[in-house]
Amino acid sequence: MNVTSERADIESHVRKTIAFTGAAGLGAIGDITVFTITGRVFISRVTAFCTEDLVSAGAGTISLGTATRVTKFIALTTATTIDTNEWWVDGTPITEAANTINQTTNGSDPSQLAVVLSADVIIDVLTGDVTDGTIIIDMWYIPITDSATLV
Repeated sequence: MNVTSERADIESHVRKTIAFTGAAGLGAIGDITVFTITGRVFISRVTAFCTEDLVSAGAGTISLGTATRVTKFIALTTATTIDTNEWWVDGTPITEAANTINQTTNGSDPSQLAVVLSADVIIDVLTGDVTDGTIIIDMWYIPITDSATLV
């Protein structure tokens, strides 16, 4: 048995601004890499805030998760329902105040209370290109493995 006594519970914070353009990796149907992971981490909180209305002529939908669990953090949402000064926390963005994801059961899915992660975080653009708009995504995490990071 391998036992360590070092403290790995110091929380780190990362932020990424996603400016949708409709280009590959920036809003075209497919994935947008939000955070790249090294090692394994425990996600304690996630927020997503819109600073510019999302635009999609093709009824684009987006979610926040990983390549194999595309809705792990935020459910599939019609992009054009996400407007300036709204928190994107689930399929129905809200203004002014919201619970951070993972602080509550996020609807009826209690599995989102404790998220351990070993894959990159992505926005999945599913049904139509998202050609404009901006979302700021923040994550707080605790490394599980030595030198684990999200960038």
